[in-house]
Amino acid sequence: MRWAVLSENGGPGSYHGTSNKSLAGGEVIAKYQSLPSLLESILQLCDVRRSDMSLSAKEETLLLGVVSCSGSSGKTTIALNMAKALGEQGLSVFYLNLESVDSSGIILRPPQGNVPGLERLLYDLQAGRNNEEAGTPELRRYVIRHEELQSDAFRPVSNLKEMLQMTSQDTLDLLELLTATSSYDVVIIDTGSIEEERANAVLQRCSILLWVMRNDDLSIHKTTRWLSHCSAPHSGLPPGILEKSRFVMNFGSDDLEVGGLPEGLSMDGVLPYVPSWTLRHREELYLNSPQFQQAVLELCRVIVEPS
Repeated sequence: MRWAVLSENGGPGSYHGTSNKSLAGGEVIAKYQSLPSLLESILQLCDVRRSDMSLSAKEETLLLGVVSCSGSSGKTTIALNMAKALGEQGLSVFYLNLESVDSSGIILRPPQGNVPGLERLLYDLQAGRNNEEAGTPELRRYVIRHEELQSDAFRPVSNLKEMLQMTSQDTLDLLELLTATSSYDVVIIDTGSIEEERANAVLQRCSILLWVMRNDDLSIHKTTRWLSHCSAPHSGLPPGILEKSRFVMNFGSDDLEVGGLPEGLSMDGVLPYVPSWTLRHREELYLNSPQFQQAVLELCRVIVEPS
């Protein structure tokens, strides 16, 4: 049995594993620190076992697209927590938000600085297509680091028109650049509406597609209709969409029984409903729910870890 001593003298972040023992033998955790830090200390105390997810055997960066056919499914929260979970495993992760309006900005605070960002990169990529002498942009010039996410990303695009004008080819060029640098083990792509050109490129290019559904009939119905379209001969999409698709139910429970999916397909994970996310000023809680983090980690083991 493991136990802890809440100390008034340890100071924030004083827990560092077994080296920080109290005289009574328990682990010492600082009593007065932020809630996320306290929860992380408790997770470490409980020795939450994490798999050694190594993608070093793969020659190419894993592109993982997170898609949804219905709004308010929690897609962005899932994508961000997956990026954090994989980053904490020691993998090099890039979080790419392709929504028209980047909702991750509610949760993540961009670091200070004047890094050009995605808007400038898209312009430079287009310039390179039109002029071979322009060369390929150097990715690291446009990237920021989110320490709380343990991942790299771009700053949220401020000009909505830039995202609305982003074509399927622009998206494919961007994904090619992210994989060509060999800097990342995993790129997690948070898509917008499934009807958009950007999402179409994600369906084509990604090697894993994670379909996010709510626990309701409408969400499941829309997802199955889209899956049927994707597998149709004249959909305009390449074959194999179903083979690389994985499915997760959000706002669910462990004993949830899901029906309505096409024959041969099943849920790869169920993520819990987190009541604290309904509170005001809840933004910092989205990445710091132990229950949700553990469920996301299990999902990552299922769909990312090599067999």
